[in-house]
Parts: sequence; C-alpha cells; structure tokens
Amino acid sequence: EEREVVSQGYEKILRDDVSFRPYRNPSTGQSDGLEIQSLRPDSLPARRGFEKGDVIRTIDDFPITSQSAAIHYLRNLQGQSVSVLVLRRGRHHRLTFRIE
Repeated sequence: EEREVVSQGYEKILRDDVSFRPYRNPSTGQSDGLEIQSLRPDSLPARRGFEKGDVIRTIDDFPITSQSAAIHYLRNLQGQSVSVLVLRRGRHHRLTFRIE
C-alpha cells in the first residue's frame, strides 16, 4: 500500500525517484528552492502532482534550499498534512498532501 511505502521510505523516494538541483533566483542570484530535474512518471511525487521543472520553494512556509533540508524537515512531519509551494512555469502553485 502507498501509505506504507511513504512511511518506510520517503527519504529513499526523494533520493532515488527524483533528481534535484539548487534553484537560483534570477533577480537576486540567491538560492531560492530546489528544481526538479527529473522524476519517474510512476513515482509517488509524480502521483502527488509534482512535475519536471517545478521549483520547490517552501514546505509549510519553511524555505527549502537543499535536498537534505527537505528530508530533514519532512522527518518531523510524519502523520501530518503539508503544503508545498512550487514555482511552475512562472506561477506559484500549492500542493497539499499527508505525510504517512
């Protein structure tokens, strides 16, 4: 079941099913999120609505500047709903789901 997979391996999912690179804000040059370079089409993140090219800006308003920061933050959210702010083709979108 998907719920069991997430609870036992979300770190593995983020490492193996998705590749990221730091995103630099073109206006400031500062690190301002993680850009999804690729993701497996059948992966949990793809089923949650993430797309190649999305820039993950925040998780519950916590700025995400590295993959390790995202993993560290998600560790503390087991059993909770999260809201992820992504920049997609120049527009912000919110993806909301539960971390099991």
